[in-house]
Amino acid sequence: TFLVPRAEHQGKLISVEMTPVRGKPGEKAHGVVGVPVTYQVQVPVGAAPDMSAHQERWDHAAATRPGGAGSKPGGIRVLSYNILADNYASTPFARESLYHYCPDEFLSVDFRKQLAVQEIIAYRPDVACLQEVTEDVFLTWLQPVLDAQGFEGRYTQKTGNSAIGCATFVRRSRWHVKATHAVDLASEWKECPDLAEMVNGPSDVAGRLKRGLERSTTVAQAVLLEYLPGEGEDGEKRALWLLNTHLFGHPDATHVRLVQACTLMHQVERLAKQKPAPD
Repeated sequence: TFLVPRAEHQGKLISVEMTPVRGKPGEKAHGVVGVPVTYQVQVPVGAAPDMSAHQERWDHAAATRPGGAGSKPGGIRVLSYNILADNYASTPFARESLYHYCPDEFLSVDFRKQLAVQEIIAYRPDVACLQEVTEDVFLTWLQPVLDAQGFEGRYTQKTGNSAIGCATFVRRSRWHVKATHAVDLASEWKECPDLAEMVNGPSDVAGRLKRGLERSTTVAQAVLLEYLPGEGEDGEKRALWLLNTHLFGHPDATHVRLVQACTLMHQVERLAKQKPAPD
């Protein structure tokens, strides 16, 4: 159950009363009621931002969605969205230098995560590829909210001590997730002979490149999808490998990102040749 606050709720506190009930319908203990518990959110309802500038795009997305009237059978809409992890938005450097133009209350993850979900839903994607997702935001917000909207979510965390990763959400009514595979880009390049020969070369440039690759915590999320034909479509099964990643972000590391991109191309070609594991 979700509450969408209205204008008259602004400035007020939300209270939730929960009454535990034992058992499921049909079970002997069904209907045994516990003591109600009330929880009050201590932050008042704030004013929603003006999203009218986005409405035209949202209307177009709704009118042209895959599976809708006049759409091409078997089409797929993929949305990619870097939602900016709170780890990168809440530091003094981020607030004073990177996002100095943005008021602190708008940088808050509790404010931004609501707008991110609103946009994801409004664009009507079949697949939403999200980057800079922390595990707590995935588990406590994105997963339950988007699950209620008909999406199945998968999360893959970066290597090392990073608490950030990628999340992919797939619309269950159109695509079935058959497998998920994590690609460690700090080491996977070693499996590609051409890349390994270049990175392990004797030059100083190759040495710097190798150090940059090995220090990176970047992962990619490879998801194998199977198309679910709609009413009136043929029953042919079609599979699709989809990769979701956030390449190494340092502005002076274009050479690292290039090798990572080549590694992903090599990896997806290898995966495409493999026989998918059964459900």
